[in-house]
Amino acid sequence: MGNSNTPKAKTIAALYILLFFSIPPISSAEQIPTAEDINKPAEEAKLTIGTFMRESIVLRMGLEYSGKFLRQVDKEKLSRLAKNASDKLQAIVQSQKKAKTQIEEYEGDDWDQKYGSTGLWRKLFAELYTTDLNRCEIDFYAALCAEQAERDGALREILARIESLNQIHDTAYLQFLKARTLARLARTDSAYEPSAKKEFDGLLERSDMRHSTVFKIEIERIKFLGPTGPDQLTKLAENIANSNSADDIELILSLACLQRRLGRREEFEKTVLSRPKIENLLGQLALSDMSCHFEHGQLDLQKISLFEAELAARAAWRNKPQKYKALMENLANQKNFRTPLILYVTAAATAEESPTKAVNLLLEASNLPPARQGGRQDLEAAEIAEQAARLAYNLFARDNSHCRLALEAFANYSVKAGENIDEELEYLYSAALINCGQSEKGRELLQKIANRTTGAHQNRARLDLIEQEIEQKQNEPLSKGLLAELNAFLKQCTDESTDSKELRRRAMKIYCGTLLKTREKHNARRVLDTLTETEIENDPNLNFFKSKALRQMGRLGESAESLAMLCRTNDGRYVLEAERLLRQIIGRIEELQRQTSAPAKLMKNSQAIARYCLKISQSTYGLVPVSRARLYLAEILLLTESRDRQNLLQIEKLLGEMPANSKERDVDFLRCRARLLSEQGKYKEAAALWTRVAKTRKNQAPPTNRQTWQWWRAKFYELDCYVKSPQASKKSILHAIEVIESSYTDIPVLWAGKLNLLKQQCR
Repeated sequence: MGNSNTPKAKTIAALYILLFFSIPPISSAEQIPTAEDINKPAEEAKLTIGTFMRESIVLRMGLEYSGKFLRQVDKEKLSRLAKNASDKLQAIVQSQKKAKTQIEEYEGDDWDQKYGSTGLWRKLFAELYTTDLNRCEIDFYAALCAEQAERDGALREILARIESLNQIHDTAYLQFLKARTLARLARTDSAYEPSAKKEFDGLLERSDMRHSTVFKIEIERIKFLGPTGPDQLTKLAENIANSNSADDIELILSLACLQRRLGRREEFEKTVLSRPKIENLLGQLALSDMSCHFEHGQLDLQKISLFEAELAARAAWRNKPQKYKALMENLANQKNFRTPLILYVTAAATAEESPTKAVNLLLEASNLPPARQGGRQDLEAAEIAEQAARLAYNLFARDNSHCRLALEAFANYSVKAGENIDEELEYLYSAALINCGQSEKGRELLQKIANRTTGAHQNRARLDLIEQEIEQKQNEPLSKGLLAELNAFLKQCTDESTDSKELRRRAMKIYCGTLLKTREKHNARRVLDTLTETEIENDPNLNFFKSKALRQMGRLGESAESLAMLCRTNDGRYVLEAERLLRQIIGRIEELQRQTSAPAKLMKNSQAIARYCLKISQSTYGLVPVSRARLYLAEILLLTESRDRQNLLQIEKLLGEMPANSKERDVDFLRCRARLLSEQGKYKEAAALWTRVAKTRKNQAPPTNRQTWQWWRAKFYELDCYVKSPQASKKSILHAIEVIESSYTDIPVLWAGKLNLLKQQCR
């Protein structure tokens, strides 16, 4: 960008005298510019120029790197940025010209005090010149974005503006911009070549310029006329490196792009490696150039160096590598480009669509000798092997048919990492070994992790070993040693970390589940003693084990209360336990309602569980048949006190949806149907169904003078319905009850009492 020098003293003085005496003065009463009025536009101009240069650097350097615009969108974006900046600078020029005129027309006696001795007028003059010059350069970039006819016209207009500025003040940068504009015109019209060469030659004789301008001129001259000798470019690079411009990013980028375009590969690499700050941007340029040529089938890999390919690979790595999947695969298919970096980035690009391929690429990359560039290495073999192991495990976790690949990746990583192995991956390796049939080796690794005195996965490995031993001995008597070990684990695993809480929840589930498998009441009691309110508050899912323990102890009402808390969800894990509990509740509902102090609460919880069963049965794979879930809900609704017409219609609908064969042979259906008929006042039909239920239950009884609890229930309801039937003979029913009482022993207390009341009704 232009850096005009301070005007020569003689030129400024002459202009100052000429303008001071030739312009009519203005009234001192008018508004005159202040220092702020002069400084503010200059600052705005600098900000506008800096913003343009910063926002357009990739586009401008892309033009230098490739020699042309690769994509129409790049051309349009640069044109838009240049036009916006030029318009802002034009407005600033107008404000600066207005201030200049006001100063020149000011007739006050204090003119020199305000603008002369303070240097404000000279500063405004110089700032106006600089703004105009920089606008010419920005318009030069805008012209490059136009089509040929429009472009050449815009360039000629810029030349005219340069000539006008040259009349005011002749600077080296202005001449450089003129030479550059002429050189561009010469590309399409050779008539401009002599003029362009003349301007470049004239610049060689000037001494009024900064080093950066000298270097820019030499770069543009080489681009136009070519090197004057084999060492010119080498010496230019050395001179820049030893100058105050060694950190000028744009200058170094221009040099690197020129070295590349002239085929100076070694010098190009040296420039990039000695200036790390330009590497990222050059990588973007290389990637953009290669991907564009690849998209159009014009990529010639013979013309691309390994260094340039790796520059592009690093850029792809930083910028969503999957966007460059096809290009990276194309590079990786070339033997001379199969370096760790290129294979790694290709793996990253293909991981989503082809994870197996990605793992194999990473495995190969981790086993290749490192490709060092200037003493730098992007990735260590252990890093690449680690990524291979992680990706392979994720693949295996989704589909265990990838056992071989997962084990190969883990084994490779273990060798590469040595003592520095990541503990999480070591733990995952043990899981892969166990799940892939190498249980002994997996347990050895788990034991190694568990035996450490510290480590994030030490407790996890301990718990895994306990759980595996429990599973291996599940058909043997309950091991007191294992339970004691689990108990000890629970007592030790008490800190508040997320990992510790998760392990405690898991250990608690293993402990409770192991105890409840025995179905022994004393073990169920141990579960209840362990599941404190605090444990359940921390993990509400433990209500499942609490409910199961209560059920095994025969405390069905409390069991229903615990399980109902989990039945608000769509989690199907509890449905089998819910069905077992419903069967037991319905099987002895009359007894439960008599024993509990809150029968309404029992029925409310039972209804919630029944509705949960029906909901889950309609969305899972037959864990509980839909017909069975409908039957449970229908009977629970019948046993609820708040029965109305709408309620009975719902029950009728549920029973009507039962399969036809259930309606004839299913004793539970017959019982439920009998209850409904009784509620509807159809006592004779209800009694007939209860008779069928009693007959079925009698056939299930042992050959003694005793009957099952279910038979007594059916027999009572059969007789009760007959009593309520208008056609019934109470005398006959009384006799039937007396015969039953004298025929069987050990009548359940509940039904003995109910039969006694029924006899009183018949007398």
